[in-house]
Amino acid sequence: MNGLILTLVVALAGVHVARGQEVEPPAPNSPFQASLRSMPARNHFCSAVIISNQWLLTAAHCVQGRTTSSLKVVVGSYTLDPQGTEYEVAEFVKYPSFNPIYYEHDIALLRTATPIVMNADVRVIPLPTGDAPAGELVILSGWRSDILDEVPNDMMMARMVTIDNAECEQMHEAGDSHVNIYPTNVCARPRMAGCYCIIDSGAPLASENDVLIGVFSISAGCGRMLPAVYSRVHAYRGWISSVSGV
Repeated sequence: MNGLILTLVVALAGVHVARGQEVEPPAPNSPFQASLRSMPARNHFCSAVIISNQWLLTAAHCVQGRTTSSLKVVVGSYTLDPQGTEYEVAEFVKYPSFNPIYYEHDIALLRTATPIVMNADVRVIPLPTGDAPAGELVILSGWRSDILDEVPNDMMMARMVTIDNAECEQMHEAGDSHVNIYPTNVCARPRMAGCYCIIDSGAPLASENDVLIGVFSISAGCGRMLPAVYSRVHAYRGWISSVSGV
């Protein structure tokens, strides 16, 4: 893999939205999603997923090279305007085998300094009890758009469908994307033809009944019609439990 190309892709991919894709208007149906803010400016740079009253999942590359004091967690907001509740971060734990060049095992746990208060707009998403099959309908949410090179204020959502890893790998190879697909990944593509651009690192890929399927890792970029790649949460179920107790 060309590490430089992948690094450039990911650097552009805090999040992206959609063009020619099913995109949902902002709606209060992703209360398990959090925004990670870079301090001191409080700019959104990645998403995270609430899995307990004190633990969240995100992409490992989101916390790579950071300290706990350099980020905060905002929950309960569907906009990037100052809304919801902000929490300090007590610790984060990257998966031990995370490879920051090839983005293998791109998953991390993050613990807030104080318990997260749950309400109608803030809640835990259940973790999967089984693996996600190909062909499952899923929903991706996130902020920012590289189409317009700006950050929309409202959270955006898009319906996707999971695909087999072998098919995903073939598509990326044919597209010369330099993205590796590992057994611990799950891939998803848009249900409709067109460019999909929601690529918010750390964002949740959820089933239609709100079970966490994946955590956004990387994309080959908007407009290339290649499936986005997520860390497959079920593959890390044992590690998540051992670190967080969830």
